[in-house]
Formats: sequence, C-alpha cells, structure tokens
Amino acid sequence: MHIKDSGESLLGGIFYDEDQYEWKTHMSFRDIPIDYPKVVVEYYNGDDGNYVPNARLHYDLYLDASAEQKCMILRLPSIQPTWECDDPGKMLRMENPRIWSGTLYLNGEAGDDQKDGRTEENAVKSVKRIKELLGGAAAQTEGAVRRPRSSEGGNRSPILADPVSVVVTGTTDIEGDALSLPGIRAKFLRGKTFNQYLFRVPQGKEATLSQVIIDGNSENNTGIETSLMEVCQDGVLNIREGTVLRNNQIKALPDDATNGGGIYAYHATVNMTGGMVEENQATRGGGIQISGSVMNFSGGVVRKN
Repeated sequence: MHIKDSGESLLGGIFYDEDQYEWKTHMSFRDIPIDYPKVVVEYYNGDDGNYVPNARLHYDLYLDASAEQKCMILRLPSIQPTWECDDPGKMLRMENPRIWSGTLYLNGEAGDDQKDGRTEENAVKSVKRIKELLGGAAAQTEGAVRRPRSSEGGNRSPILADPVSVVVTGTTDIEGDALSLPGIRAKFLRGKTFNQYLFRVPQGKEATLSQVIIDGNSENNTGIETSLMEVCQDGVLNIREGTVLRNNQIKALPDDATNGGGIYAYHATVNMTGGMVEENQATRGGGIQISGSVMNFSGGVVRKN
C-alpha cells in the first residue's frame, strides 16, 4: 500500500491455507498517519483504462486523504474477472475497513478471547490475549507507532495511540507474570462506568506486576467503589520496577468505609520492591489497605494518596 505524500509503502498479504482449504484474508496495516477517521474504498483501472490483469502475485493499493470529502480514500485495483467470478468488484474487495484508535477492551467476567478486543462489545477475557494482540515483547508492538515527522505537519494523528490504552470493563483474575509487560507500551484504564476491582489475585495465587500502568480514570468516573487491585486470602502480589498504580479515587459510601485506593489485600502478602502507588483515595489505606495481611516494603514509592 502506497501512502500519498509520505513517500512510504507498506507491504501486506493474504495467503491460502492448504489444510483448511481457504484463503486467510484478514489484512492490517500499521503506523499510518491519518487525517480523517473514515475510509472510503474506490477502484482504479490499469494504465490502458482496462481491468488490471488477474493472477498477479502483487497488487498496488493507494491511500490518500480527501479534504473535500473529509475522509481517507483507499484505492484498490479493478481486477479482470474470471469464469469463476464475473464481478470485478468481487475479485479484490475490502469489507468494513476500519481505522483503529489504539484502544483495546478487557473484561475478565464477560469477555471472549476469540474476539479482537477493539470495541467494548468485543472485549477479550484475559491479559494473555491482550499481550497476543499487542504482539508480545519480542514481536512488533502495535502501540509503538511512528510519530509524524515535522515535514508531515502537526495536524496528523497516528493510526494508533502511544501507548495503547486497555480499557477494563470487568474484573480480571491474574496470576504469574500476566501483568508484567516489558517491551509493551500499554496502560490499563478503568472503564467510565465500571466501578469494581480491575484486577484480582485469586485465593492462594501469586502475581507479579512490572512495567505496567494501571489507572483508575477518576477524572471520567466519579462512581468508583473499590480498589484497582484485590489480593484475596493467601494470595501474593509482587510489585516491581516500572509499575504505576494511580488515580483511583473511591467515592464516599454512606454508612460504610472504603478500603485501599490502589490495593486491598485481605489476609494476603504484598511485596513491593519498586514501582509507584500514587493519587488514590479511600477511607482506610488511601494507597494500600493491608487487612490482616503482611507488606514487605523494600523499594518503590507510595505518595499523594
């Protein structure tokens, strides 16, 4: 795909799966600076005005911005029909082209890891699936996008945010290194109408946080009722360098006290060797509430709670 005015071209492809007897046709292009959130598909003919020949291994796609239509225009080749398909519009087509804002959705209660996580209705269920969607530490991270060069002007927005926001809309259980994200630029953000725990370390389990931001999104959610993290009985939470737990302002509840703006540990263990817990609020334990629990605090910062 050729990006007009940028001098850049991106390579994508589809392939035939011999085992499944079908074409794998999902294709995505990343790191594209865009001007408008809407995409319109048009078709072009060959230089001679006729169809573009079929059976080629390579075809050119063109992406341009239309100030008049206020949209991005994606131009596909109008390919010569065959006896199997006599409609040139079906030889190569794009269905429901979408520009992704860079936000993923996570719901540990009602999510589905078979979905793509790009809308709240298509939220995934596990942090493992979020890591897969972000490419993992060793692969290309969708959140690590190229910023527009100064020659491209200051009004262009990249197709993906940096870092990617993962909106949590249902409490998600974690264990092991599920929320250790070295090399992945992601921020977990409380949904605007979701007021319960974002993450839970289940009874008797151990989880480690490192290189991750978890944000309560208090400026957009004034109905928060619980901590960012719950550590259940006999659970262990390790907080390491690069972890930030912040901005979770629990609302005042009538005739009741709230516990732990950032973390609520019940008969559990919290080991903090790095990271930061800041700008959270609760009746007891503005940052961390240790209820019948043990906290081993040898590093990191707890402040402004």
